[in-house]
Amino acid sequence: FLIHLANQSEIRRYLRLLEFLGIPSQGEELEFPLKEEDKQALLAIEKVRDLNFGEYICLHPGASTPTRCWSPAGFAEVADALAALGLSIVLTGSQQEIQLTEKVASMMKFSSINVAGCTNIGALAVLLQNARLLICNDTGISHLAAALRVPSVVIFSQSDPQIWAPL
Repeated sequence: FLIHLANQSEIRRYLRLLEFLGIPSQGEELEFPLKEEDKQALLAIEKVRDLNFGEYICLHPGASTPTRCWSPAGFAEVADALAALGLSIVLTGSQQEIQLTEKVASMMKFSSINVAGCTNIGALAVLLQNARLLICNDTGISHLAAALRVPSVVIFSQSDPQIWAPL
């Protein structure tokens, strides 16, 4: 039997399980290869064409469950502080999160670009790869950013970062 370590990262827990089953580790680093079609999918979104690489912040205010979401007002306040420094703000999210990103945008004093529901996973990855920073809740996009080596601020409200945070 493999001893379950309750306070261990889920990533390391699964890697330990694979090694226990005889599957050698390939390392802890996540990977997300980008393809030319991912870049083309992003360029097909007209509202992001004028973004300057490295001069925008991605904010992802959604999560799979509302209990893991920080307040829209909090995201709007942080977005405005960063926009005041001259950075562009790009709001990201799924089709189901459009109302949430619109709420954040409506609470902001500065303008933002809302691409919620406009990107597939590849286009979102290209967008993230060229961002200066991602700010998000504890959700899947934080792991995508980790795979792309994008600096991130991940907000944990109820889950344990020691277990669920990207490495």
